[in-house]
Amino acid sequence: MTLKQTLAVAAGAATTLTFLTGAAYAVAPNSSQLEKRPCRFDQVRLRKVECYWLVAPLRRDVQTDKVVRIPVTVFRARQTRKGKPVKVGEPVILISGGPGGRIGAIAANYKHWRRVLKVARWIGDRDLILFEQRGVPSTKPQLHCLEQRDLRGNPITEARYVKAMLACHYRLIRGRQIDLAGFTTQEIVSDMIDIRRLLRIPKWTLWGGSYGSLLALEALRRDDSAVRAVVISGILPPHTAHNPLSRQIEVRAVRRMIAACRAQRKCARAFPQLEKLMFRAINRLRRSPIRTAVVGADHLGGHFYEIDDKMLMNAMFGMLYSRRLIRYMPMLFKSTLGDVDRRYVDSLAAGADASYYRSSSSLALLFAVDCNDRIIIGAEAPGMAMGTGHPSVVPVKVSVGKRLRFSKFYRPFQAHMKRRLDVDLKLCRIWRATETSTVNPEPVRSKVPVLLINGYLDPVTPPENAYEAAKYLPNSHVFILRHASHSAELTKCGVKIKRAFIRNPGRRPKAACIAKMKPIKFITKEGQK
Repeated sequence: MTLKQTLAVAAGAATTLTFLTGAAYAVAPNSSQLEKRPCRFDQVRLRKVECYWLVAPLRRDVQTDKVVRIPVTVFRARQTRKGKPVKVGEPVILISGGPGGRIGAIAANYKHWRRVLKVARWIGDRDLILFEQRGVPSTKPQLHCLEQRDLRGNPITEARYVKAMLACHYRLIRGRQIDLAGFTTQEIVSDMIDIRRLLRIPKWTLWGGSYGSLLALEALRRDDSAVRAVVISGILPPHTAHNPLSRQIEVRAVRRMIAACRAQRKCARAFPQLEKLMFRAINRLRRSPIRTAVVGADHLGGHFYEIDDKMLMNAMFGMLYSRRLIRYMPMLFKSTLGDVDRRYVDSLAAGADASYYRSSSSLALLFAVDCNDRIIIGAEAPGMAMGTGHPSVVPVKVSVGKRLRFSKFYRPFQAHMKRRLDVDLKLCRIWRATETSTVNPEPVRSKVPVLLINGYLDPVTPPENAYEAAKYLPNSHVFILRHASHSAELTKCGVKIKRAFIRNPGRRPKAACIAKMKPIKFITKEGQK
């Protein structure tokens, strides 16, 4: 992956993450069905593949004739190996993150499926089931904000962002007559349960990360008897609603990144005052933004960007998602100060430009689900999200550690995160389409074996979340990977742990690999790979 591609991922990664509160949910009688559809890729070189449309009610809480069509792809396990029959285990369903994350269940690209199957190799001889969250571009109807492209170029202001999101909402509601009340966490979970029922699967394993972990836990709550095991990472427990520490998570992740640099001799020598370097870069961009051009990014031509302190802090938040991206952060700070080549800043602008034009997640679905479910990040008072005294806001006390004390230098970073939250809260007053939250605020309790993997450096779903969820899951196993971030389960060590767990969920996997994980190798000089 090139530096430009790496920072492009960072620029697109900083989306609203979530904490939630709500009330119980009632489901109306079900009328979902599966329809076969052609598989548009080469089945000879892959496993045997079956492709379907799940045709489900748009809303299950009311009578409606509107439906959603969701692509489902089933990769069947091999029945023989070297001419001998193979014992096939219970299927595994892969749940994407988001809300609005895409798996590509309708893709025609063989290379895409080869990558998916490589990531899922740890499941062994089991069927792999893929589905999309209702509302993403490959489903019908689609919730996709084409207006997001209008944000490209300068100035990227709060007013332009709000205008684009309001225009998207107006187009979906007025122009396409879409009922946004049908896009909630509980409806997505109901889609999963319908898939299991219609495929006649008695038991399966749930596998999800980030928002997908929330979906997996909700499915476990509602369909406990049909779940063999659960594998989740980047844990987001449904009951962590009223979390007074949630706005400190990003700052804590930044400090952990700085501590990781200090723990390495080369990084500590190259950046002896990394914390001060970071705030010098932020203050410099606040006073004098850097103007840079992005030329030939696509057929629409180039754009000019001013890299200011807000764009840098957004990029920091996005880069903290990935172990691969974190290693570039110190050099990015030096680049903004002109101490090294400015290609790091230029790559950041190119990444921002690409993320506004092509997003792998549906921003409209994210707003619909977050606002309908009352999923709010950083709400420090029960009435903050809906207005004081709103009946759907249920305060839940969660113990996730001591309140941290940060130096005054972190106040601009915290203030920036608060501004982002406040803007999304204002937009939620328009986007929400349900009277009350559909999310159950009680902890998920189950005796089903659950594997919880979290990265110590995760900026959005910190390791404390894994321990909090495990309190109510007596047969759970928690593993914190110190040198990993949001996608800890995809590291070699995470894969080893998952493979051992799925073979025998009742036994705690061996995890000697955690201590052997190599620390992040920070980039400390130009030209270093």
